[in-house]
Amino acid sequence: MLPKIRDRHNRYKLIEHFKWEMQTMLSRVHSYMGQAMNFNFWNPTGHYILNMAVPEQREVANVLLLLNKQFFNRVKANELKDRSHKGNASCLRNEKVSGGAIVWTPDYVLPYIGNFECDFIYMNPGAMKKENVTGDQEIVSLLGWFQEKYIQFKEEVGGETDKISFDTRAFAETFQSISDHLVLTTKQLLLFMDLVDGKSPPPVTNSLSFK
Repeated sequence: MLPKIRDRHNRYKLIEHFKWEMQTMLSRVHSYMGQAMNFNFWNPTGHYILNMAVPEQREVANVLLLLNKQFFNRVKANELKDRSHKGNASCLRNEKVSGGAIVWTPDYVLPYIGNFECDFIYMNPGAMKKENVTGDQEIVSLLGWFQEKYIQFKEEVGGETDKISFDTRAFAETFQSISDHLVLTTKQLLLFMDLVDGKSPPPVTNSLSFK
């Protein structure tokens, strides 16, 4: 979710939230995710060297190709002008896979090993609008659903929480399954992280945003 956090200037509050292991967590996550940790979903222009064997880095590469395909389709529909270097309606430049030069085509599929390197020049206007961000009330409803499920499972095992299968890992996996449909602020994501971490989220007031 880090690349899709709407208020990017606040996103490292997620790390600061866990102060007792902040530096260790940040180092571990960064060494694994590489450029994926700092990927800007809202402005993806940049130079990339992504390891296709690392799921998070591969996902960033797939997002770049998806955005590129969207630009390609808009060019073919005469909505945008083709400003690519090679006349292939692409935002990609200097594409390489494991050091070998390639030229992007609409049916290109990423390999599962090696590095994908490119310069990406985002030329598809239409940034995410405020109304597309997941609303606070939707977040409150989702948090309520998670907590209700937890209570149900707790009752089923007679309060023996160590026997609850739908606990931390299940919360995390369930959240992961819906995360692609969410665009969150840092504060909204922190509420879910507290729940996954076994804490009771604080009561939600009129605003979930940081000042």
